[in-house]
Amino acid sequence: MRYKSVEVQVPAKVNLQLSFGPKKSDGYHEVVTVFQAISINDNLRINESSDFSLNLSGDYTSGVPLDQSNLVYKAISLMAESFDTSKNLEVSINKSIPVAGGLAGGSADAAA
Repeated sequence: MRYKSVEVQVPAKVNLQLSFGPKKSDGYHEVVTVFQAISINDNLRINESSDFSLNLSGDYTSGVPLDQSNLVYKAISLMAESFDTSKNLEVSINKSIPVAGGLAGGSADAAA
């Protein structure tokens, strides 16, 4: 059976610990983090469509870009390129995770 849409609940998270190790030879640091999901969620729905669209609703839409700088747009573009698939999708995000609050809303949405 082929599904034409998917919907996921995307939890926010808080960092309980974030530690950096010494700089490695490549110029980067080892990072160790411990985080906990919390009971604030965005909802993300993706439907097949004739072209790409990104729609926002919810309490925290201010400051979220709707262009190619959006992390969800970037993730979809990368997956479409990597797997040679279409990115003709309608993406709807209902934002309940505050923007720029350190709760991983944008990156969690992109991962979803």
